[in-house]
Amino acid sequence: MYGVLSPLRFDTALDAFGGTGTVSFLLKKMGKRVTYNDYLRSNYFAGLAVIQNPSIRLEEDDFRFIMKRHTTIRYPTFIQDTFEGIYYTESEDAWLDQVVTNIRYLSDVYVGPTLEYKRALAYHVLNQSCLMKRPFNLFHRRNLYLRTADVKRKFGNKTTWDTAFADLFLRIAIEVNAAVFDNHRQNISLNFDAMALDAGHDLVYLDIPYLRVNGSDAASDYHSLYHFLDGLCRYQEWPKILDANYAHKPLKRVSNPWNDKSQVHSALEVFIQKHSKSTIVLSYRDPGVPSRQEIREIMAQHKRTVCIHERQHAYALNRQNGKAGQNIELLFVGI
Repeated sequence: MYGVLSPLRFDTALDAFGGTGTVSFLLKKMGKRVTYNDYLRSNYFAGLAVIQNPSIRLEEDDFRFIMKRHTTIRYPTFIQDTFEGIYYTESEDAWLDQVVTNIRYLSDVYVGPTLEYKRALAYHVLNQSCLMKRPFNLFHRRNLYLRTADVKRKFGNKTTWDTAFADLFLRIAIEVNAAVFDNHRQNISLNFDAMALDAGHDLVYLDIPYLRVNGSDAASDYHSLYHFLDGLCRYQEWPKILDANYAHKPLKRVSNPWNDKSQVHSALEVFIQKHSKSTIVLSYRDPGVPSRQEIREIMAQHKRTVCIHERQHAYALNRQNGKAGQNIELLFVGI
């Protein structure tokens, strides 16, 4: 990615589908003024913690406050009552109710931007801790038994699954603290639908969901796969946005053209037209929907030149790894 981006002339960059922020982090390291965006609240906090945040870190006093059960706080039991036996053990559910409540009460200790960044850091660390204790790092089904069953295993990290949440939280917090730095630019993290983002950046990077040519596109529906993390970050409104009709208790479905094969072509065309004055860099996987040729044609309507960089990629537990013409990572650059 750096090899492709570094020769391009740009000073400001928009990462419209920011995810966990790895590309925005690279752009920040390159000294660019970065606008990070993601429609998941949990990812927004990742951007706030590591991209927008120039210097604030979690300190020992923060760890003690977040981990402790305070007699002055009345702790809710929403996770314990709602997700029993679904994702985590009973004691882990109780720990999550306690910690997410303590994160909210950081307002008793901090104010202003310091509070904003401390909370974002804590949510980001908590979310990463939750992912590490989940088979497949997902919340797509009710499958706690994959962790707890006494069987011979062909995948996963049982040692990490059995590590206490508190230990994982502290370990990840040290890593996240180390990632905080100031590139002396006014970087910003946003939590918008990509279509609502303003034009005007020198470079726009897109990593849209990868839609399969055949079969289900469930693997591209991040709102469904990571709903539990968004619930943690929207704890007080969680009961109102929960869909109890399903065993794994996801959030209520939100319509998204980027996950719809019948709408994604037009969504991509509208987005690229809106940002046509910017250099467009788009990451995708081949084969997919839209196809390589369709993406090139859409970009070519608004850009003078379109280059495609490609390389073979292997995905964890993916049966297509190593097959000719499968799992090819593409990087389109339109100037």
